[in-house]
Amino acid sequence: MANPFDQFDGPRANPFDQFDPGYKPPSRSLGAVLNDTVIEAGNAVAGAVGSAANFVAPGNRVSQFIDQNIVKAGEAAQSDAVKAEKARFNQEVQGADGVMGELGAVAGYIARNPLLTAAQAAGSFAVPGAAV
Repeated sequence: MANPFDQFDGPRANPFDQFDPGYKPPSRSLGAVLNDTVIEAGNAVAGAVGSAANFVAPGNRVSQFIDQNIVKAGEAAQSDAVKAEKARFNQEVQGADGVMGELGAVAGYIARNPLLTAAQAAGSFAVPGAAV
């Protein structure tokens, strides 16, 4: 069984940025699944707030704070299983052949991670929904 840390070849924010297709992260407990899901929804909400702040004044301190102290901190606290899936998705998108390949990567991510996808969607709609 390959370990993604063995492939680490330089400074990265996350060693799972380079996904090893043979790596199988340990199964998650119910608590870890809930933690990952809450973080994903919270990051989507924070991302929407940060995007709104960027719309008003690009690169402002509020959006930078949200990105560094909420979104990235939340991602760092997620389980290795989620980090590996996100790295896998990023590699699939980067290696995609055109738009259809990218859509296939998105469809694969949704099929493998329905709960995370639902959390992302719910969090993304929370801010606009509250505004309406």
